[in-house]
Amino acid sequence: MAAIADIPHGKVTEVFSTSLSCGSLFYPEGTFTADGSVLVVQSAYRLPPRLAALS
Repeated sequence: MAAIADIPHGKVTEVFSTSLSCGSLFYPEGTFTADGSVLVVQSAYRLPPRLAALS
């Protein structure tokens, strides 16, 4: 799940959620881009890690 936390107003807005594996031991976090997308590293047992843009 990716969300934006508005601490002064006590609000959290969910931007994206998935049941797929995102992040790993080496790349656990995502990062937001200027257009609001989220970049994450997806990894799987039989596949190499890959960069995914989620919007």
